[in-house]
Amino acid sequence: MDFKKRMDELIDKGITASRDLWGKAKETARDLSQKGILTVEVNQLERQAQAELARLGTHVYDALVNRKQAALDTEDAELRKYLEKIQDLRSKIEQREEELRKLKQ
Repeated sequence: MDFKKRMDELIDKGITASRDLWGKAKETARDLSQKGILTVEVNQLERQAQAELARLGTHVYDALVNRKQAALDTEDAELRKYLEKIQDLRSKIEQREEELRKLKQ
């Protein structure tokens, strides 16, 4: 085999290897960015859930202490609103965490 053919083959192999490496690097970067985005979303949802829990606590405190109610009715519209919002946030957190687990595998 002459020198030119060898050099052409080496260059072709180098180009193929570079493409493979570039493809793997892009895939890794995409995975890392998706993981980062999901982690940020989970943190934001957890903060929102904490805020809703604080609002729920304030509502319960107000009802039991300030309005001197003996108990809260589960049909209380405001109470239901907080409970539904917290459940919705909890569901979203679980969904994002599941997506994160799948990406880590």
